[in-house]
Amino acid sequence: MSNAAAPDQPGWRDLLWRPLIDAALDRAPRSEVFQRHARSFPAALDEAETQAGHARAFGFATDEDWLERRVICESLDRHDNFARLLRRPLASEHRLEVKGDWPTGVFVALGLHWGAGFPALEHLLLRQRQPAFVYLAEPEPALNQHSRRLYERLHLRALNGFGHTIPVGGAYQRIKQALVVGRIPVVLFDAPPQPGSRRISLHRDGFDIGLRRGILGLIAERQIPYVFFRCSWRPGQARRVLEISGPQQSAALEDVAAAAGDFLLDSLRLDAAQWHLWSVASELLRVAAQREEV
Repeated sequence: MSNAAAPDQPGWRDLLWRPLIDAALDRAPRSEVFQRHARSFPAALDEAETQAGHARAFGFATDEDWLERRVICESLDRHDNFARLLRRPLASEHRLEVKGDWPTGVFVALGLHWGAGFPALEHLLLRQRQPAFVYLAEPEPALNQHSRRLYERLHLRALNGFGHTIPVGGAYQRIKQALVVGRIPVVLFDAPPQPGSRRISLHRDGFDIGLRRGILGLIAERQIPYVFFRCSWRPGQARRVLEISGPQQSAALEDVAAAAGDFLLDSLRLDAAQWHLWSVASELLRVAAQREEV
């Protein structure tokens, strides 16, 4: 029985073999071979073009360099899974430039589906903090290939290698338990709200934004300190850059949500090509002018 993927679907070579070899041989994103692998991923440039179209609809300029950064950023995510499984360092001093630092005590680390964030989790471990990464599992019907299912299992194993994971669905209580025992919940807050889930809507700098209420509400309700973080890659750079904001604390949900919305827009303006969620951006963002025309 054949396990070959359809021509427009990624198969074992691109999801598993190439990133494994790149990680095993310690190839950096600026490596010519790494970049060739990224560009040769089935339909990679077509998918990047589609995402560029979404980005342009929200007013973000795209060009050939944008497309190149998009496909390499996707490839870097796959590479990091195997780098972690092979115990390759991602956050050593010569690989990662760090701006800021994690606070002492308990806090929530808020990030985005932006860049490639595994070095941030490893950096927490290096600072003797145990991350508890909150993740949304792919639904089984979406994993219609053996290679894709295996890749998702390896991805979860790599995440568990940092210490602890919390699946979405009952995450609220597990996050509170993690804080009690001193773990650091790491939440990517830009996942679009699910149908029927509670959301908070806000208007920031020309955009209407709808964010999941859960973790932001918990932060405000319990006045838990929180920081924002992002880990970026730039062409030609020898090191990635991990940015960690100063800690914030507020009992007002509106203030926490406004800070989150500002961080999202700031990251998109820094480099929209590194955001992984353009295909579902309309579930999260709306240009304010669009609202006024309705």
